[in-house]
Amino acid sequence: MALQQQQRDNLFKAFGLFIEAFRPYIIELLHREDGDRWPATFVDALLPQQRDNWNQGIRAGSAPEALIDYPYLKAFALRFKDLLRQDFGREVNKLATWLETLYDVRNKLAHFQDISDDEFTEAFLHLKKIARTIQMDDLAEALEKLQDTNSAASNKAKESAPKPSASSVGGLPWFRVVNPHLDIRQGRLDESVFAANLGEVAFGNGREIYSNPGMFFSKTYFTSGLRNVAKSVLNGLNGNAGHLPTNGLRRWKNPHAYIAIPLG
Repeated sequence: MALQQQQRDNLFKAFGLFIEAFRPYIIELLHREDGDRWPATFVDALLPQQRDNWNQGIRAGSAPEALIDYPYLKAFALRFKDLLRQDFGREVNKLATWLETLYDVRNKLAHFQDISDDEFTEAFLHLKKIARTIQMDDLAEALEKLQDTNSAASNKAKESAPKPSASSVGGLPWFRVVNPHLDIRQGRLDESVFAANLGEVAFGNGREIYSNPGMFFSKTYFTSGLRNVAKSVLNGLNGNAGHLPTNGLRRWKNPHAYIAIPLG
């Protein structure tokens, strides 16, 4: 049976959360061995075609840490079993298979192919297993909530409900009133992610937040300026005459894309 749309959305978010947490783990692991040479060490594990894709991303201006993605994880796990064994123990031999399964499911998800309930369950099983093994309990908990579609829908309804006033919460600590995103709770927020590079998106590289619609829309607040830009783009795509509004916009060029960013 094909997944419901809510399940597909949650699975997409889960893949986004996982790779954003797994990338720093890989970097830390390799950095302990080879220091700042870790990108070269990582590339050595890849197949020839994968190396070509990696080098294309580097030439396009992507940072090495942003290029670590699902297509490369199996090769990494096979090459660096000795490094991974300290965390995964005997199950290190299964890790490459788990990561290959995750890549296959994510690929089907990205290409809007049907995903069975069994594939949905298996993907979450592997994601949570890896998260717990490397002691990312917050990630495992977030994945658990996403797997439970009813619970995730309930949480979304709670997030959209009116926030209690200062007087009603009785001076509770802020972390008891709001629930920040996982990267903030784990201290992994990278402010450079806010500088969107559409060239990376076009090449299929870059940060997950700009290539994963589930993650993007769960983290994006639509200001009036952003809504105006979206409306103008849609009007243009539908053949209506007009130009992007200039008020409240800042434009600049980078080597790979021309981007308009709303300021408010």
